[in-house]
Amino acid sequence: MRNLLLVVVILSACQRHISKCAPAVSGAVDRMVAEARSKMPSPIAANIARITPEIKKAITDSCEADKWAQPVIDCLTHANGREQLDACDAMLTPQQRANEHRHNDELLKRGIQPIDKPGVDKERRDPHAGLGIPPVNADLQGAAPLPGGSAGSAAPSP
Repeated sequence: MRNLLLVVVILSACQRHISKCAPAVSGAVDRMVAEARSKMPSPIAANIARITPEIKKAITDSCEADKWAQPVIDCLTHANGREQLDACDAMLTPQQRANEHRHNDELLKRGIQPIDKPGVDKERRDPHAGLGIPPVNADLQGAAPLPGGSAGSAAPSP
């Protein structure tokens, strides 16, 4: 009996950490990309498809590093559509949201900006524009890419 208990303790200590975040984030990103794909120009859809694994990893890393609460993870698991994903995002603390957005800003910029066009307007724009995610920086409030690659700024929402 004593040996059996020792084996159980050793085996449980050797098990790899199983992330609760990874499956929830992966499913949420897949659903978000699928919903947005039909609204994206094909070059942007191709860029987003290319960086989707990196987005999943960055969000999973944020979830694990910031120890997102179980209700947030459950929300991501069941969220279907942008509005429900926005509700999950709203459940994060301001610091968790800022950390997650900071990790994903560069990835999203690579996804929404053409990668092969010289002379593309490099003006700062909100990489979350059109995804229903509020900007972290106040100076990006309402900034959104306009058709044709030029950047503009809409009036901030109330």
